[in-house]
Amino acid sequence: MNNITSAADMITVTFKNIENSALQNSNKMNSSWKKILTSIKSWNEDENLGQNLYEHSSVIEVKNHILLVEADHSGWIQMLQLHKQYILNGLKMYEPELNITSLAFRLKGSNATLSNVNYDNAYSEESKRYEKKLREEEKILNNYSKNDEKNSSGNEGGTSNELPPDLLKIFENMEKKAQKDK
Repeated sequence: MNNITSAADMITVTFKNIENSALQNSNKMNSSWKKILTSIKSWNEDENLGQNLYEHSSVIEVKNHILLVEADHSGWIQMLQLHKQYILNGLKMYEPELNITSLAFRLKGSNATLSNVNYDNAYSEESKRYEKKLREEEKILNNYSKNDEKNSSGNEGGTSNELPPDLLKIFENMEKKAQKDK
């Protein structure tokens, strides 16, 4: 009786349930990841920062347009964060169909994963609550301003209804941000 199993047989058994397309997509992502990271240059020409970033990090999963990246030391996570926009631009170029909009990081050995929360919907709901609160606060301030005018002039029409310029600028900026976040 020979109980020895070849490595090829073990690999075949292990991967038989994985779809070929999923494996190809994974290989494509890993290839893109390597191209993007190794193209990062260091200010010190003797040091190959991009290659080091690649060797100390790996792609874990993509969910809700977020790419989860694992690194073997927190210092590498910081370096990846410094180059986050460059990496995102590279992903848009090499993997446009994934529409990755953000990166998340975890330290090797932790089991953190991306949740199944739809962040677009959660963000939209938060934006609506923010706008509603902003309108309520504007009403309160306008009423306060009107009452202040009555008290200072003895009648409603004595002074302007406008908010002080500093507050008006703050509200305009908040409103612009809320419109941009939509």
